[in-house]
Amino acid sequence: MKNFNKGQEYYLEVSIIDESGDFVNGLSITYNVRKSSDNTSIQSGSMTEEGDVYKVAITIADTGQYRALYTSPEGYENYTEIIIVEEKVEDRVWDEPLAGHLGGDKTGQHLEDADTVADLTNVAQAVWEYLSNGTGSDSMKDLAKKAVGLSQHNYRIFNPVYSTVDEQSVMTKATIKIYENASDCNNNVNAITSYSVVATFDANANMVTYKVIEA
Repeated sequence: MKNFNKGQEYYLEVSIIDESGDFVNGLSITYNVRKSSDNTSIQSGSMTEEGDVYKVAITIADTGQYRALYTSPEGYENYTEIIIVEEKVEDRVWDEPLAGHLGGDKTGQHLEDADTVADLTNVAQAVWEYLSNGTGSDSMKDLAKKAVGLSQHNYRIFNPVYSTVDEQSVMTKATIKIYENASDCNNNVNAITSYSVVATFDANANMVTYKVIEA
């Protein structure tokens, strides 16, 4: 007996052995698959020889019990086997049970609704719109702008203060400003925000601390 999943391709295979137990090649083997409930033939034809095996691909669209009838030339035995065709595991676990739980506040309906709504394109668009429309200094929109700005995108430094340490000139203070676009940056208008930079050095001009605070 064979077990198939509905709608999935499988191979029917038979081998012919003579009285000595040796495989017999070069024969014409035919097959006929019939539904057991009404003896309807759903597929038939000749099998293809591959090595010591005669085989054919078959896909059965409906669940139920079937019989595969193999016919050999005269002098060799014919053969019959039972095929049981079932729903795929995921269909048996999900589709069929949940189909009976649609409508209202039922599990099947909630999953049906989620599948309709959860289009990845819609989700991505909704997230982008949420970030784009955010307001306030701590919104995701503004935080993203600041992160981009601090990577030196439309970024300027003002009022640097230098000190001489161990005969080297080092910057100890400055102001950083970031902007929405290149035009604002060039004209120093509409800054998104500014930062105060403070650095300290030891006697050998090695940096000890470095601090950047939003003004």
